[in-house]
Amino acid sequence: TEDVVEKIGVKKSREVLDQADLILLLLNNAEPLTEEDMELLETIRNRKGIIVINKMDLPQKLDMTQLNNVAEEFPLVTMSIKNEKGIEVLEEAIAKLFFEGQLQSDDLTYVSNARHIQLLKEAKGSIEEASESCDHGLP
Repeated sequence: TEDVVEKIGVKKSREVLDQADLILLLLNNAEPLTEEDMELLETIRNRKGIIVINKMDLPQKLDMTQLNNVAEEFPLVTMSIKNEKGIEVLEEAIAKLFFEGQLQSDDLTYVSNARHIQLLKEAKGSIEEASESCDHGLP
């Protein structure tokens, strides 16, 4: 990317990959795999991860055969955040990793306080709104 802010974000993301218990690699269904996507797939190889393909509501440009060939060890989840479809499938994929023993209970943070749960839901909504604004070119 040529965007300075985006470059900083990418750099910081790569710095924390080694600390992650679970990696969710988000790919855009409306774009073909990029060289950067391929580098990220190689970087996360042999790690616990899920490939999340978003924007399934748009025409497909992502080559699923190519993706399956380079990322066959990862579960694939398709979704459309805009249409709120597939979120439950992602939740199930994460739960499956947990119940299969690939994620340990001491690796996870549990939230049981009702106020904290509500605040997390509000934060999620704000993040979704910000994402949609970015998709529409709004500041």
